[in-house]
Formats: sequence, structure tokens, C-alpha cells
Amino acid sequence: MPSASILRETYALRCVISLPGRHASCSGPWRVLCFLHGDGEAADYTGPGKLHKDCFAALHAHGPLRFGSSPRTNDFIVVAPQLPGRGGDVWKDYAVSVKEILLALNEEFNADLRRTYLSGFSYGANGVFEITDLQEGQWAALWPVDAPRPFRQDSRRPSVWLWYGTDTQPGNEETASGFIAVRPEEKYPMGDKLVSKTGKGHVPTAIQAYKDSRVYRWLSEKACL
Repeated sequence: MPSASILRETYALRCVISLPGRHASCSGPWRVLCFLHGDGEAADYTGPGKLHKDCFAALHAHGPLRFGSSPRTNDFIVVAPQLPGRGGDVWKDYAVSVKEILLALNEEFNADLRRTYLSGFSYGANGVFEITDLQEGQWAALWPVDAPRPFRQDSRRPSVWLWYGTDTQPGNEETASGFIAVRPEEKYPMGDKLVSKTGKGHVPTAIQAYKDSRVYRWLSEKACL
């Protein structure tokens, strides 16, 4: 099982981190799964739908740290940075901060900088594409979940497994043009441009995505050259 989540306030952004349960007894280096949160989970968000009393609650609401997500999260150091202020669709403005977080994880927890994976839900999924396009060669694979707007294809990006549901279908269909559709019963999907269509709404799509052990396995096979 993963270790209990810990909080780091001294990194470039406030972060919640979950270490593999065997981290203390093994030297690594360790794969890193970085999760970018969506709207309503920033540090000072006070608007409609605020449900989270603290950083831990906000960054466990969705994504790989959510209760019930796949046990394969234990294969990674999972880090979830939190946007300052009220957040929003602004992850691209913090690309340098995210890179600095990876370097801090390398120094403190022996993170493997060749095997770093970027995921995000909603606005965080927008951030996955935007940050990657600013950091060529930084990420081994991408996992955007239900991005609210479309993105153009870019051959410089690493491997992508895109997930989306009914609420964001038109934009994601444009983004995923030419991707290989993964069937729900397919045990070992292969390829560098994959897409899963859940047929569900926004939050249910995220829940289904981060419970799916196949994606964690697929990520684990990718490394930067």
C-alpha cells in the first residue's frame, strides 16, 4: 500500500505527496506521477461548490490520490501540487514551478527524472498539454482526463492516453483525431496515442479513469530517451 500522504510547503508550490509503501526499504529510483487538479481545488478558492477544508481534502478529491483509485498508484511517487490564490485555468503559468517540484522530488525522494508522467483532470488536463508544450523532453507520457477545450496535435509531445466523457466530447474528439480507441475489455492496450471514451459525465469520467489499472501499467512502460 502507498504511504500516508505528506505535505510539502517548501517546494515551488504546496504539494501533497504519496510515496510507495516500500520506499523506505528500497533505494529506487522511483517513477513519478504528477497530478494537476481542476477548478475549485486551489488554495484560496472560496467560490460556489467549495467542498474542501484543507489542502489534503482538495488534492484527494480527484485523481490518483482519491480513495478508491487503482492500487497501481503504489508503483509511483504521486505528487499533487496546489495552485496558489483562486487557481483557475492557469497551469501553464506554473510550468517552471512544476519542473522545480520534480527536481525537489529527485533530491529528497530519489525520483527518476527519466520516468515522470503528467496527468490532470479538467483544467488540470488543459495544463497537461500546455505545460508539456513548454517543456519538450521533460515528460515520458501524458494522461489528460476530460479536458474542457480542444488542443491541436503536436508531434513533439510524448505518448498520450486521453480520457473523456459526454460533457467535453466535441473538443476532445478534435484533440484525439487519429488516436486508437481503447475497448473497455482490452487488457493490455498498446500504442503511443490512445483514447478512452467513458460515455459518462465530468466527475464520473475522472473516477473511472483513475481506477483503471491499465493506464498505470501503460505509463510504467514509458521513459524519456
